[in-house]
Amino acid sequence: MSSSVNDLSSFFCVVKWCGAGVNKLFTGGEKVIHAFDVQQLKEIGVREGYNPAKKDEEWFHTDYIMDLLPIPECGLLASASLDTKICLWRMDNLQPREPLKGHTLGVYSLDWYADLSLILSAGLNHNVYIWNPRVTQQISHLKGHNHSLVGVKWMKGTNQIISADISGMFRVWDVRTFTTVQTFNVPNMNEINCLAVTQSPKRIIAGGKKLAFYDYDEPTDHHLADDQACLCVLYNPVFYTFITAHPKCIKVWDATNGCLQSVFRDITSRDITCMCLDARNRKLFVGDQRGRTYSVDVKNGVKLKKFKKEKGKEKEKDDIASLIYWDDADASINNLIIASWDSKIRLYDDKDATREGTMRNTIDRHKKEVNFVDFRLESTLTASASDDGTIILYNHNSHRLEGMLQPYDNDLPEVKICKFLKGYDCLVSADDDGYLNFYSIASHPSIKCKLLCRAIDYNDNEQIVVSKDGEKGQKVAFPFRGIDFDPVGKIVYTGDEMGYMHKWDVSALLEKLDDIKHFLEQQALAEKAATQSQSGKSA
Repeated sequence: MSSSVNDLSSFFCVVKWCGAGVNKLFTGGEKVIHAFDVQQLKEIGVREGYNPAKKDEEWFHTDYIMDLLPIPECGLLASASLDTKICLWRMDNLQPREPLKGHTLGVYSLDWYADLSLILSAGLNHNVYIWNPRVTQQISHLKGHNHSLVGVKWMKGTNQIISADISGMFRVWDVRTFTTVQTFNVPNMNEINCLAVTQSPKRIIAGGKKLAFYDYDEPTDHHLADDQACLCVLYNPVFYTFITAHPKCIKVWDATNGCLQSVFRDITSRDITCMCLDARNRKLFVGDQRGRTYSVDVKNGVKLKKFKKEKGKEKEKDDIASLIYWDDADASINNLIIASWDSKIRLYDDKDATREGTMRNTIDRHKKEVNFVDFRLESTLTASASDDGTIILYNHNSHRLEGMLQPYDNDLPEVKICKFLKGYDCLVSADDDGYLNFYSIASHPSIKCKLLCRAIDYNDNEQIVVSKDGEKGQKVAFPFRGIDFDPVGKIVYTGDEMGYMHKWDVSALLEKLDDIKHFLEQQALAEKAATQSQSGKSA
């Protein structure tokens, strides 16, 4: 059975139903709004558009009505039009209220933020506008899109709204701070025309020549930074933010109040493994499981450049294990050092403005996976730790192998991390047996690449090896996975697999190393002076 309302003198651009005790159907077309009783299938109200004879242009529409928003809580109906106005009407009799003006181009989309009683609007302008229906002036407008918007929606039960533009760019905004918390693009779609959100499940839907669906990823434990592990944390002193890396996303946090600022997703199709900042703290470099590295704008998460391996060398499981950015302003050098599980260390030139980084050099000295790389700027020296049990020292100025560090001649444990002690000719590494190994990297040949000492702690971070028959065996320390150094206090900080943190006083070791270095230098000068004196006597 079907029925229709007779000639209404204009076609409809939008139809909206309002229940909640109102039970009316509202339609909008060319400057005209109709109200219908769906039970009796008859028109019960109409509001004509602008009438030049009445000189009421400011309070009525002069162009096509593109969207309607029933607001039963306020007893209002809002209408958006190509004439740039958002008009307000009493829902019971369609009498006009003072309109909301601020858009300079046509308005396409309206939504109601019920928790804060706000009207959201979007259209040909590139901004999202936020209004209080009781105040004629806009509260705020959200800038970030570069194209005309197709819609704006509030995700119920959250403090976030979603906007989309015709290019397929989505932005998720936190209304508490009026800032972007996430951006993403619809792939393989030239243009989108409409936007919708659903509840249970929370889902974002974009429509163009096809539909694209995005599930709203809401953390289950709000006390955690993310549901997945935090792989790396960086501090950005330029923007006063902390940056955390998780397998599927990068999150940016305000260091002053701990609030989440931005979430960057879809940087790569594989899990993220590591990250680092450039020297200016403006770009973020992100590595993934497939051996690919991308540079990302820290402010908006836009991908800037891709650093690829040699053609045909990408494998399914070749994690980027470590990244170091090397910037030398005097030499006009902007290099990115990438260590990978394919046993290679690659040097890329980031100075080129192209979309892909240029590979300059490959270090192929390790026999197994490279787990970590550290860089010493004053000597352009790279130290790389590997599962083959060795640490390779490589000079990037001379392109020469400076040394190979290993604690034993055979049965080498895997080395997971290494660190130059800034200001000293010393390097510390951690292996899978739970030992810290301290090496001298001084230039003097008699102490260069020498193992100075080893350290292990059994107090808290120990486990007891138990045999099959239940007898207890030897103690085994948990391996360290993080190392840092305080050059002022001469303290080495370590973190192990079980979550224990330790501090090691290495002042005595470093003072002894400096004494040996000074003694050897004085001895070399004395020998040189004696040789010159002997040569003078012979002459």
